[in-house]
Amino acid sequence: MRLNVQVIKYEQGISIRIYANRCGCCESWEWGVNELLQQRIESVQAGRNITHAQIEAKRSLREQLDSDLEAFLKNGGKVETLPRGYSGLSDELKPTQKMRSIMSASVAQARALSNNPSVIAWRDAKEKGLKHFNGTACITCGSTLRYTSTRSCFSCNKASSLRRAERIRKERVKHEKAIQRRKANRKNCIGS
Repeated sequence: MRLNVQVIKYEQGISIRIYANRCGCCESWEWGVNELLQQRIESVQAGRNITHAQIEAKRSLREQLDSDLEAFLKNGGKVETLPRGYSGLSDELKPTQKMRSIMSASVAQARALSNNPSVIAWRDAKEKGLKHFNGTACITCGSTLRYTSTRSCFSCNKASSLRRAERIRKERVKHEKAIQRRKANRKNCIGS
């Protein structure tokens, strides 16, 4: 059996004809699937891969919801419009109210910090261009003198830089001794 498929495009849509040739006789079937194919073509062109069954399922669901809503309204039901940001799932604060309370708490905390005497002293020193200011006591050494640029403790920074300088000096001495040993080993190797 031989099948020939012919697709014809009209202004109204598309028609598919299938010709089957069995034993010399010619039978033909024609499907007017214009609407079906048109929906499929439009969905593919729109970048979606929606099958006809999915389209029909959505249509039937929409019709079912419409009929359920009409029945609900006929039985005396009322439709309430909920305010924006409201969820009927919990009795807690609305999301917008929750966010407002969080934001107001953070603003209050920032204001409390800005009224801190240490912050005020730092701001004044920064405006005057000073390198140091007296802020809160350091938890390590208890000193109140701090750098304006980093707000770090002056005494602890100084002690840290002295420790680093001592460590670098020891490494330099160790390196110089290693160089001297290598020179001595070369002289011994050359001289023997």
